[in-house]
Amino acid sequence: MKIVRKKARDLDPRIEIGTSYHKDFLKELSSCKALLTVPGMSIVYEAFAGKIPLMFILPLNYTQHRQLIAYKKIFKNFEYVSWENFEGYRTLPEKIPEEMAISEAINMGKCFFSDAKTRIKFRKEIINFLTKQKYEVLTVKKHNNRNQKIKIDGAKEIAEDLVKEILRAKTYKKHIKKVIK
Repeated sequence: MKIVRKKARDLDPRIEIGTSYHKDFLKELSSCKALLTVPGMSIVYEAFAGKIPLMFILPLNYTQHRQLIAYKKIFKNFEYVSWENFEGYRTLPEKIPEEMAISEAINMGKCFFSDAKTRIKFRKEIINFLTKQKYEVLTVKKHNNRNQKIKIDGAKEIAEDLVKEILRAKTYKKHIKKVIK
């Protein structure tokens, strides 16, 4: 971690890399001008909720490849660096066997670290993002289907849907009413 921190600071002294407790992290995040991150779940929604502009950097594993594709469908006004930006690399396709996905992700990482030309191009994209004068925050895309809404509060939505399903089930209505009283 010390080596990564040093290299990042050598690149730009404004870059900080490290770990922290969640509460401390949220405080730091709220003070950020922008965030660079690999695709993920909680970090994305924390940035979205905090109106922190973000840029996704290269996905490292299969899940992150798939998340980046999903985020392209859900959000607008965000930037990303995709493997597709670089000759000889690709986004991992859907539904490939786990072993193959792991192997391909590892191989892309190894190729990337031995490919100076691609690393320079990647670095330029990061620097371009970091030196912007103005950033846009994440917003949810509007859908053509007016009845279809994107829900981003997953836990709440799941809980509400479960309660609705239970209340719809005739066999449970009496039991639920007794429990609620």
